[in-house]
Parts: sequence; structure tokens; C-alpha cells
Amino acid sequence: MRLFWVALGALLALPAHAQFFQHFFQGGQMFQQYQEPEEQHVGDASWFRERVAAAQCNHYLCPDTLACVDGPENCPCPFAEQVHCMLGGARLCVQQKHCDEVRAWYEA
Repeated sequence: MRLFWVALGALLALPAHAQFFQHFFQGGQMFQQYQEPEEQHVGDASWFRERVAAAQCNHYLCPDTLACVDGPENCPCPFAEQVHCMLGGARLCVQQKHCDEVRAWYEA
């Protein structure tokens, strides 16, 4: 009978141990302070204006990524899948592997 109670106690303690180890080894925030999630401002430009005002840049602040670079020609595209293409004197970010297809569409 004693073995039954020991086994039952071990089974009941397993979920608590599993949760502890999951947080501990997978970067859980078990011992960190809770931070309030940032409010979503759908359709509100004030969120972007606040980020621009808080940016510290002595050179050129890219308008779409807020990256601080030497000049507008050095601005990164917002997404890793995009490439820079020069079209009619304008520099555009497009989601293609190469600019050839985009240039063909532009010149057509």
C-alpha cells in the first residue's frame, strides 16, 4: 500500500517538474519580471512617430526600417526576402531573386 502512495505522489508531481524544466531549458521567463505587452495602435501613426522621435541617428534614418545608415542608398529592405532594384532613378525593394524580371515589367 505504501508503494501505491509513493507512486501516486510521483505521478502528481510530474507536471510541476516538467513545467519547471521546460521553462528552465527553453528560455522561459519563469524568474523574470512580467512586462506588459505593447499596445497595438492599428491605423494610428503615433506609434511610428514615437519610434522616429526616439531613434538616435547622426546620419540618415531610413524611413521604412528606421535603420541608421550613411545615406539613403544604404537603407536595407524591410524584409530579408527582398532585394534593391533601381527603376527609373528610384530605389525600390522587391520580393524577387533578381531585378531582371522587375525591370522587364517596368520597361514594358
